[in-house]
Amino acid sequence: MQSNKDIDLTIIKTKQESRKIGLMKFGAKSHMEAFYNNGEIYFNTFSYFKNLEISEDGRADKYEYLSEHYSGDGLKDISLELNNIDNKPIKISQESGLESVSIDINNKKYTHIFCMSYIDVLWTEQHRKIIDERNFAKNKDYVVLIYDIAKFSKLLSDTLIKNKWKVGYGYIKYVDRNNFSGKMGCFKKFNEYAYQNEWRLAINCGKEEKSFSLNIGSLEGIAFPPMTKEEFFSIPFKIVEQDINL
Repeated sequence: MQSNKDIDLTIIKTKQESRKIGLMKFGAKSHMEAFYNNGEIYFNTFSYFKNLEISEDGRADKYEYLSEHYSGDGLKDISLELNNIDNKPIKISQESGLESVSIDINNKKYTHIFCMSYIDVLWTEQHRKIIDERNFAKNKDYVVLIYDIAKFSKLLSDTLIKNKWKVGYGYIKYVDRNNFSGKMGCFKKFNEYAYQNEWRLAINCGKEEKSFSLNIGSLEGIAFPPMTKEEFFSIPFKIVEQDINL
């Protein structure tokens, strides 16, 4: 097993406006050991995050997998009609104080998600840190850093293909809840979560009943062993600019 003391991270910067590299998983020590040693991928339901009590770890989000959201100029042509306690209709619009409308529907495309974080090269260069410290919290005090994304993706895809699930993956797009209007879906979140730099894998395994895990194999040789917050932020790194087309 490679020692954390041997880590020397080189981050390649290109002329791209924003480059995302690497993947990181934050969690409790035992979970990160299982992730590193066995490639244990833990899939949670969307309702788990929607109903989770808000805490400092940043996982709770009552708007998780929201269908649509309207605010700002998007509310100009929207009005709602509700009944008051006397069962009389009341119209609510932007003119009467309506600030936003969030719409959620059932029968979603995906049932479970697995989330990780990436390195935003420009943010790292500006702040001289790999990622925002808020990604560490109680019960999220260890991290596994994956540096060979190609091999990790191969392990992951080989396992998913065997299960024949509907799969989606990608980086989260963060939007302003006070100005955004339109469809949300699985790969959009409000920008108060932007510090998480989230990449997620979404699957549909037929039913959303409970969380489950599967193993894709050891990550030794493609990731660094679990690190504490102190070990992680003590990693020496340098940013090298290269004029390459990625």
